[in-house]
Amino acid sequence: MRWLPEAVLDLALLRDFIRVHNPDAAQRAAKRIRDSAFRLLRFPFVGIPVQDIDKPQLRDLFIPFGQAGYWMRYAVTDDKIIIIKIWHGRENRDLTKTA
Repeated sequence: MRWLPEAVLDLALLRDFIRVHNPDAAQRAAKRIRDSAFRLLRFPFVGIPVQDIDKPQLRDLFIPFGQAGYWMRYAVTDDKIIIIKIWHGRENRDLTKTA
């Protein structure tokens, strides 16, 4: 498994945002996200395929947590899982610029 630097930064920013209000919830959210990523090693195709003809290996995984949860975009290759982005369910992100 490989985490792109942007995904590592996403996780840190999400955790830091929650930590201001609830440090325990921040740790639980980060753990849930990491655990979900590692679960992909056993079940790589559990996520929803991204409708992108040029990049059929892209998938989105919903991670339940709190009221809106989180999303993880990842790619399945022949030999690894690549974590690309992580975002909160209520975020309005431009996901068309995905590696």
